[in-house]
Amino acid sequence: MPSIWRKFEHFIPAHAEIDIHSVLKAALAKVSVKGLIPEFEKVLNFALINTNAFPKINLGSNETLDNYLEKWVKMFENGFNSRPSVRASTDLQTVHDDILNHIISCVVEDITQDKITYYVQGHRLLMKAENILGLLLEEYIYTRLKAHGWVCCWGNSLVSIDFITHRNMALQVKNSDNSENSSSDKVRAGTTILKWHRRISSTGEMNWDALNEIAEQGVLSEDDFRAFISEVAANNTSLLIVDSDLS
Repeated sequence: MPSIWRKFEHFIPAHAEIDIHSVLKAALAKVSVKGLIPEFEKVLNFALINTNAFPKINLGSNETLDNYLEKWVKMFENGFNSRPSVRASTDLQTVHDDILNHIISCVVEDITQDKITYYVQGHRLLMKAENILGLLLEEYIYTRLKAHGWVCCWGNSLVSIDFITHRNMALQVKNSDNSENSSSDKVRAGTTILKWHRRISSTGEMNWDALNEIAEQGVLSEDDFRAFISEVAANNTSLLIVDSDLS
């Protein structure tokens, strides 16, 4: 059966009123992690008001709104169940290009192949750490602010939005000011996505004060983020796959 990427709006006739109660009831019935229902409901309510925030989902040509909602709920739940504190990390799927080793051996006098291999393994480990840094940042913010009315949009369940704040504002979180993507600042006219980044790339300065101002809290800091990472790493030995030669 052919498939196509479709958004929520595909299933809503042009200029038709959305039966919010029916959509809420249908979607909430599909949530299997019952403790997530209040958070999911807040994300869903935001998306029903800002329907462009719903993501595109790959569906069979004959699949319905009910199928869309089922897969969308799965995106949210899978994101929650894959957060760094509980996830089992996977290894890099790319194979190292040995020509890089040759370049280094030509440029760095008397360097041994063992040392080059060690550097390569260290570089790959840093790449793995970089791949989960954004996830750690999201989970840290979530753990510190969920008691203050914030919810995380797990699993890319909303387009370009990582959190719905206590004031029902959309927020996109990035690790650095030079890692922001090219996604739109708006999910629809009049709905601005706030943006925050943890660090300023040109100076290394941290930007937690700006997020504390948005949150109207003073609970977030670089020291606390590092303490959170230490706690997660201690409790989840599968957080990162480390080559035996480096461990």
